[in-house]
Amino acid sequence: MSQWSTLSSGPLAQGFSPEKGWFRLKLDGSVTLSFKQIKRDSQQVRLDVIFSYIEQAQMENQAKDQIWALVKKDLPLAYKMLELQGLGLEPEVIEPVIELLVTE
Repeated sequence: MSQWSTLSSGPLAQGFSPEKGWFRLKLDGSVTLSFKQIKRDSQQVRLDVIFSYIEQAQMENQAKDQIWALVKKDLPLAYKMLELQGLGLEPEVIEPVIELLVTE
C-alpha cells in the first residue's frame, strides 16, 4: 500500500503521494483510500504528452485534429514528420510535436 501524507486536516485535506502527486480530499467521515498503479508503456505516455500539448496549444481545432490524426497514423516516424511539416502550420506549433515523437 502507498504511503501518503496530508498537509492539512479538517473538512478539506490536501496531501501528496509519491505515486500520484498532489491530491485534495473532502472529508466528512472515515475515509479509506487505495490506489491501483497501472503499468504504461513509453509509447502511450508519449502519446498522452503530445495530446496534452495539442489540446493546450493556441490554434484552430481543425489544425489540432489534423495533427492528432497524423500522430496516431500507423506510419514510420519519418513519414509522420514529413506529413506534419506539410500541413503548412507554423514551425513553432509543429516542431514541439516532432520533438515529442522522437523522444525516447
